[in-house]
This record gives sequence, structure tokens and C-alpha cells, in this order.
Amino acid sequence: MFKIKTVLTFLSVAITINYVLCCSTFNNTEMNTILEDKSFYKLILSGCIERIAFYQDDIPRKISQIHITNQNVPALKKDSVRNMSKLKVFTIKNSGLSRIYPAMFRNVPRIEKVKFYENKLTEIPSGVFDGFTFKEISLHNNKINLIETNAFSSMENLQSLNLSHNDLDAMSRNWFYNLPNLTTVDFSYNKIRTIPTKIFIHARKVKYIYLDYNDISEIQRIAFEGLPNLKYLGLKHNLLKRINENAFHSKFQYVDTLCINSNRFSYLPETLLQKISVKTINLDGNPWECSCYRKIIKYLGDNEGRIVPSEECKNYDVPVCIVPTIPTDSCDEVEQDDVVRDFYKQVEFLKKTDCVRFLEIL
Repeated sequence: MFKIKTVLTFLSVAITINYVLCCSTFNNTEMNTILEDKSFYKLILSGCIERIAFYQDDIPRKISQIHITNQNVPALKKDSVRNMSKLKVFTIKNSGLSRIYPAMFRNVPRIEKVKFYENKLTEIPSGVFDGFTFKEISLHNNKINLIETNAFSSMENLQSLNLSHNDLDAMSRNWFYNLPNLTTVDFSYNKIRTIPTKIFIHARKVKYIYLDYNDISEIQRIAFEGLPNLKYLGLKHNLLKRINENAFHSKFQYVDTLCINSNRFSYLPETLLQKISVKTINLDGNPWECSCYRKIIKYLGDNEGRIVPSEECKNYDVPVCIVPTIPTDSCDEVEQDDVVRDFYKQVEFLKKTDCVRFLEIL
């Protein structure tokens, strides 16, 4: 008899704790809901988001989207959203969200998009998205500086991952293990310094990569290996002086659009040009050595490619290359600091007149 009583007491405590964790998630939280027929309802809820909490039986069964904006939701705990059979989109914006827990959703079989942006998230724990079938995860405009190993692994339906405008200073291919349908990744506006080897080797369908506005100074060997469908690679506004000649596929790589404007390039290795096919490329805002620039133009002409100006500055009077003190036909990295400084002075002058944010990293 004593043993049975002890077990029952323990179970009672466990159930109570789970109830408290869930019911402390939302507290008089205002949320906008959209039903399957596109009709709109504004609701206020405390506790968990679940069908029985809405009371109006005709509404919760049809809710397809929930948007929470400018509220106070510091954490999304276990079972915070449950038993919502039609829910597809869930958003928390500018609501102080600083922590997300595994199993935050339960019995929400159709959910496809989660958007936790303009919040205070600092880390993404391993396993926090386990078991979910999301197609899109948006975590932009937070303060994320840590992503644990396998944080996004084995999400077979995931197509888009947005982590722009955070505080990440490194990337790991262990974040992307077994993501067979991932096509778009956005890590722009972070503090990333290096693109490591085979970063997307476990996500071979990636087509669009946004790495703009970081502190990238190194792209390692075969960093972009295994991406046969690559369409867009954005590397603008970084600190790159060179790209490893074997940065792409070891044999040949097609890229529809390559944006490397506003870095510190003076040349590209000819062996690199021989291994890639680019339809459009953006080059401006770099102190190209003129003989190298001519080789790039010839390469593009031979391969039906073209140079396009950046969106920041479409003034065709922008200087595109520099001539070293001793002209040469060889294509080498320019080491003459005084010549490079003169180039940037001209760019800075044009920035004040026709170019907006043309080269603000320098």
C-alpha cells in the first residue's frame, strides 16, 4: 500500500509541473488568427494554445495561422501549442522571446512555417526542432551566437532557413546534417569569418546562399562542394581578398549569379575561372588589377556570362580596376598599398555623390 501511494503522489506532481510549465507560456497574450477561409480573428489567451482553450468550437478547428506581435512571451515551453490540427503558420515577432524548448508543439501535424524574429534568442539547442515537419524556419533579427550540433538535422521537409541579422561568427556543416530538401539559406548580416570545407555537403539541393555583410576573409578548399543546383551565391560586403581555387566542385561548378562586390579582391585565380561557369557576376567595389579584370571579362565573354552593377551603385563611372606602377599582363594580387588606397578614395568620393552604402566596410 505504501509503494502504491508513493507512485501516485509522484505522478500527481509530474502532471502538475507539466500543467504549470504549459500554462505559464502565455499570459493575456493578444494574437491574430487567420482561418482556412482567410477570415481574421483577434484573440486574447492565457495558458497554452490549444483547441479547447478557445471555447468557440467553430473557430479553433479552422485556424491555419497564428501571429503574435509586440507581446510578452519570454519562452516557448514544452506543449505550448497543441492539438491544433489545421495550424500551418506560427509567428512570434518582437515579443521578447529568449528561449525555445524541445516539443514546443504537440499534435500540430500540418505546421509548415515557424517565424521567431525580432526577438532575443541567443542560442538554438540541439534537438529543439526534432520530430517537426517544418518547411520554413525564420529566426532572423535575434541575438543568436550559438547553434548546437544537429540543431536542424534530419528535418527532411525543411526548404528555407533564415538566420540573418544575428551574432554568429562561425558556421558548421553539422548544423545541416540530412536536410535533403533545403534550397535556401540566409546567414547575411552576421559576424562569420570563415566558410569551412564542405559546409553544405549534407544538404545537396541548396540553390540560394546568402552570406552578404559578414566578416568573411577566408573560403576554404571545396567549401561549396556537392551543390550541383547552385543558382545564387551572395558574398558581397565582406573582407575577402581571394577565393581558394578549389572552393567549388573539384571538377566543374555552375553558378547562375555570383555577387562578390565590395570586398578586397584584386584578382581571381585563373584555375578558379576554369572550374566555374557564371551567367552573371557582380564585381564592383574591389581594387581589381586591370589585367585580371580583363581576363575576367574575356572569361565571361567566352562563356556567355556578363557583369552587372550592384544595386547599391549603378553609376557606370565607378572605378573598376587599378593599374600598378609597373604595368603587367600577368594576373596577380596587388600588393601596392598606396595604389589600393587611391582606388578606395575614388570610391569614397563617388559614395558621397552617387553611391549609397557603396563600400561602408572600409
